[in-house]
Amino acid sequence: MATDAYTGLRPRLARILRRGESDNGMPEFDRIRTGLADAAARGDETVRQALEEELRGHVRQLLQSDPAAGWELASLVRDERNGTVVTAPVPGAVTFSNNTINGPVLGSGTQHNTL
Repeated sequence: MATDAYTGLRPRLARILRRGESDNGMPEFDRIRTGLADAAARGDETVRQALEEELRGHVRQLLQSDPAAGWELASLVRDERNGTVVTAPVPGAVTFSNNTINGPVLGSGTQHNTL
């Protein structure tokens, strides 16, 4: 997560972390991310390994407090690897863009159109 993709991943990560603990943990993740980038630039494997272990500890804690967060974290990693990092919509919202829908659509809500 020391890549530029972190900027796209950060809002999604913050939403996941807010569910797991009262303090959303983003300052810690930001500190670790900065440390990893600095260690990589210096070639400092000792610091990099220590920060990666610290990050693993935070993730373990999150998964213990909210096991469902694992699926969302896996989705973040998959999106970053595929280069499809996008900011997720508000939880519970459905967003359709440039789609053609044939057949019935089940659900309820309000439709907003922009012309």
